Amino acid sequence: SAQSMFGVVAGILASSFDRRYTLITQAAAIDPGRPMPDRPGWPTFAQKKKLYDLCTKLSLADLNQMVQMVQKGCQAAVQQCGHKEVEVDVDELDMDTFNKVLGFVGGKTSSKVKADQ
Repeated sequence: SAQSMFGVVAGILASSFDRRYTLITQAAAIDPGRPMPDRPGWPTFAQKKKLYDLCTKLSLADLNQMVQMVQKGCQAAVQQCGHKEVEVDVDELDMDTFNKVLGFVGGKTSSKVKADQ
């Protein structure tokens, strides 16, 4: 049954497959190794890379706070991946939300660097 251990595992595997299949089918099929081209009025590749690099230094609590900011400002950029996991698609972040998140993340990482010194 769906409530048994095997049913739960099967459900998790199915949702993981569906999520990844959707990501693969929506990816740029022409040249999958290339980043999405820059679009006017949207964050550039360099800006998105900077945000990514800063996010790798955040604590779990700060990451959760960042996700909440994105959910409030740009719901389309957040995808639920399982029970407690979400993905933030930086290609979908509008410029206003991106700048708010970048400011938050930059503030958190600069204060962490100062505390480590």
